[in-house]
Amino acid sequence: MSISNRRFPDWSRSPPAVRTKIADNAVGLARQLEPRLHAFVTVESASSPPSRDGAVAGIPYAAKDMFAAPDHRPAGGLPPSAGFTIDGYAEVLRRLDDAGAFRVGFTAMTELAYEPSGYNAVVPYARNPWNPDFIPGGSSSGSAVAVASGSVVLALGSDTGGSIRIPAHCCGVTGWKPTWGSVSVAGALPLVPFLDTVGLLVRSASELAPAAAVLSPVAQPRVPVERIVVLRDAVERAEPSVGRACKDGIDAIEALGTMISDMNGLRAVEAIDRHALNVMQGEAVRTHAGRLDDPAIHPILRTRLVKGLAVDDAALSASRSARARLVAEFEETVFGKADAALLPVMPLRT
Repeated sequence: MSISNRRFPDWSRSPPAVRTKIADNAVGLARQLEPRLHAFVTVESASSPPSRDGAVAGIPYAAKDMFAAPDHRPAGGLPPSAGFTIDGYAEVLRRLDDAGAFRVGFTAMTELAYEPSGYNAVVPYARNPWNPDFIPGGSSSGSAVAVASGSVVLALGSDTGGSIRIPAHCCGVTGWKPTWGSVSVAGALPLVPFLDTVGLLVRSASELAPAAAVLSPVAQPRVPVERIVVLRDAVERAEPSVGRACKDGIDAIEALGTMISDMNGLRAVEAIDRHALNVMQGEAVRTHAGRLDDPAIHPILRTRLVKGLAVDDAALSASRSARARLVAEFEETVFGKADAALLPVMPLRT
């Protein structure tokens, strides 16, 4: 399957007729690829000229099917019979729309955003555009596929335990999982409120900044990345093809003059994982307790949700309370004086 590597023209300087053509092309490509990729649950019309105003004016974008809009009620990866009652206008959609972005459509996702491979047992699931035999990653699978296939420049996703980072890794795009709480989750399907984060998938980091600024407008100081710490044990334990890709990236970054240091950091990651899993399982079942007997919920998802019943209130509270301490310890022991840490999102080639 061929992938569109075309780059959209400079929409910020394009006249209205060109902007409309850009939007038409995005919608047309999405519809053309849909029978093979299943990236979208809905594709919108480009009948009205895209806006010329705003920080992201005319940029074709997609949104994971977990965000409410005045003309769209999200299904959350479930069949329509599930009957979600999320109405209104998600804050992130409103911000992008007000800033002039052109919404191509809403993208496929895994059930309740609670499955990491991208597989969905109850509705058609998105396929990896580079190789349909490989997983696209979840749960923001359709958003990653839409970006990787060239249907959109950027797409909204969510990340609770890797749901932006995993599909970005699998589909070869750039994922942005911002600091928890820095981007509004209002009007979005919840899974684990203590961890739920809304972010972006884009084709490259250079296309990320304008949209990120729209979603999180609080000005942050620009700090150049001058020092990077590599979690060497994570790279070394990855499958050879993943490890080689990481090492090639490390070499390229180092060639730019960035200072690279090594350390073993998996123990620090694992210390956080135990508490993160408690919170994820414990909150997910509490958030969706009313759906455990819903026939729209597949038995595998029901089993995953039920695991959270083993996390009692005391254990859940203790793991939530541990967050500030764990973050401080991780920053001190792993980051140190580094500006960024580098490690594989997934150690497997899947």
